[in-house]
Amino acid sequence: MDKDVFDYDKLIESFMGERDLAKEAFMEFLKKVPKQLDIIEDAIDMSSYDVVKFEAHSIKGAAYNMASKIIGDAACDLEYNVKNGNFQDIKDSFETLKSEFEILQASLKEINL
Repeated sequence: MDKDVFDYDKLIESFMGERDLAKEAFMEFLKKVPKQLDIIEDAIDMSSYDVVKFEAHSIKGAAYNMASKIIGDAACDLEYNVKNGNFQDIKDSFETLKSEFEILQASLKEINL
């Protein structure tokens, strides 16, 4: 698996070798992100950009902590566009974030976490 999508070894290392704890945290991440994506989508529709920025920031931090650089980078891009008022790019950034999360989910079928 592409280590930018998900770096299992880095995840385990960040949890000091505690595989069960790492797996539990990662599974919580996988459950939480779809809810956050729904919140972001609704917030974009309502032009509630503070909510978009907050959720994107939250996803960014969690993704980097969960060793998923590709999700962290996509969330970072969305957060950047909101912070800088690039309102035309926000929807594209959001679609990229959703797409990258789908790639992560599909890639996880390759491994037995």
